[in-house]
Amino acid sequence: MCFQILGFDVMIDETYKPWLLEVNQSPSFTTDTPLDLKIKKNLMADTLRMLGLTSKRKQKYMQAKKAEQQKRMLTGFNPKWRVTNEEKEAAREKKIQAKD
Repeated sequence: MCFQILGFDVMIDETYKPWLLEVNQSPSFTTDTPLDLKIKKNLMADTLRMLGLTSKRKQKYMQAKKAEQQKRMLTGFNPKWRVTNEEKEAAREKKIQAKD
């Protein structure tokens, strides 16, 4: 899962028309005022809620990872190493195309 939080700087003129000033790829999450704290705290809470990131989900993920590691230690095999027939065929076709 990958996501990014962007910061939009907007100015509102005397007719309440919004003007986009800039978009920040790495907005600051420091808080200088109580209002700033409230806005950024709610932003983070809403983001985590939208992503479905809960402590229960994290615990389930960690248990699955631990079980996978134990299986690899006992068998010496990682299922991610397995190459499917489709992947083999795609590699063959790629080699053939490279020769042409």
